[in-house]
Amino acid sequence: MRKAPLILIIDDTKLNIMVLGDMLKKHNYQVVAVHSGEEALALAEKRRPDLILLDIMMPGMDGFEVCGRLKKKDSTKEIPVIFISALQKVENKVMAFECGGVDYITKPFQEQEVMARIETHLELKRVKETLQEHNKWLKALFENATEPIFLFGKTFSVVDMNKQAEKIFKYKIEEIKGQHIDEVLDRGKPNTADRQATERILAGNSVETEGTRYDKSGNPVECLIRGIPIIIDGDLSGGYAMYVDITKQKALEEKLTFLSFHDQLTGLYNRTYFEEELARLDTERQLPISIIMGDANDLKLVNDTYGHYEGDKLLVQIVKALQKSCRKEDIIARWGGDEFVILLPQTPQKGADVICSRIRQACKEAGNKPVPLSIALGSAVKESSNQDIHEVLKIAEDRMYREKGVMRSRINLNRMK
Repeated sequence: MRKAPLILIIDDTKLNIMVLGDMLKKHNYQVVAVHSGEEALALAEKRRPDLILLDIMMPGMDGFEVCGRLKKKDSTKEIPVIFISALQKVENKVMAFECGGVDYITKPFQEQEVMARIETHLELKRVKETLQEHNKWLKALFENATEPIFLFGKTFSVVDMNKQAEKIFKYKIEEIKGQHIDEVLDRGKPNTADRQATERILAGNSVETEGTRYDKSGNPVECLIRGIPIIIDGDLSGGYAMYVDITKQKALEEKLTFLSFHDQLTGLYNRTYFEEELARLDTERQLPISIIMGDANDLKLVNDTYGHYEGDKLLVQIVKALQKSCRKEDIIARWGGDEFVILLPQTPQKGADVICSRIRQACKEAGNKPVPLSIALGSAVKESSNQDIHEVLKIAEDRMYREKGVMRSRINLNRMK
């Protein structure tokens, strides 16, 4: 039975350590915690944790310096570090990645997101360690290697293949012997096999690259490809081509990318993605740019009365109303908690008003279970290049809060009646 991964928490706040520790223990992880960077460096060297959760703002040595020191030591540089911080500015996130962090989670965090990111990075770490282990035994006997290996001659023709190559690519050596190795594995799909990589091997160079290859039935296999020239007595006689199946790793990388820019509950883009798109689209060409801010009504009431599961369902209903009402080119994101934001490029105020009306109508049509679905909305538009887009966002937010107050008073009055 595999030993439970050990996770090191570095945070100067006892409450944060307690919350994260309880969460991790609930998911059967081993947990150790320290309150300072100095303690963290010593413990990481001694215990070699599988993953580190690191705060940034700490007295003495901050999180950036701790991470930088960990990455300079051979004994700790491979430990994945996930920053968990209340700092939300882009420059803080960039610094976290530049000093060696693999991910960045903003506080307040959600348990599902934290666990998904931890599990993803632990799995990526395991895959990476497996690939590194492969380097140690690639010189082992050809036939007993656990990865597909092809032996090819000076004219790129297949000479032999091991059992694993037969298993993965579904060929028998008799079927492909003497054929060009790239023509065998690209299945006639143009520009698939990197012919230049094969040529570099036969020029006496080792090669490492990634690419898609195909088995006998045409099924794609995502591969880490290593090529080694065979030089005997100074003469080049051919090469070895090794294909490590990284299909699972690629899927994990895609999952991580998705999690980095999407809200896990609703599937909408998250605040990080929205802010990047806001900066990218803030150009004169996109004017006028409208922004709609929305705040779901009665979420706390539903959470307190019916439970958080029903509250989550309420948010999902709101999302469906937003998606139903917006256009394909509009960017809808979860701003945080019960708040949402919509970016409408090349849209005047009138267009934003139309979409707000659609959203209100979609909420009315959604029914009254467990409460009537409604959302407070506020919008604003940037019409000239000298306007600050963040000021426009603030105006939309202020208008949303004003409508929120009016709607709350109306709802309370109706309940009193």
